[in-house]
Amino acid sequence: MEEKELTKKVLAEVVASGIEVKFSSYYKYEFTFIGENSSFHVRTTYGGCGDDVYRYDVDTRPIKFDMDLEYKWKSVTVTDKKTKQEYYWYDERW
Repeated sequence: MEEKELTKKVLAEVVASGIEVKFSSYYKYEFTFIGENSSFHVRTTYGGCGDDVYRYDVDTRPIKFDMDLEYKWKSVTVTDKKTKQEYYWYDERW
């Protein structure tokens, strides 16, 4: 299925579902967080350059996924488990 841009409506549904993301990996100045519940699978990234990632506190405990895309995440990929549709958002400032 073709990937679509993540809309505010879909994002609100994901946040309302109460999903949490947890640190998964680090590679080339980028942290990856993954979360899943019965409705959605979420993969987010943070970082892109050394100046940003060294100021970011990473914890292994799950954190509640929120709508603060503009300041927190570099990219977000959401998969709706029911429809198998994948949505993507990327912050070009990174």
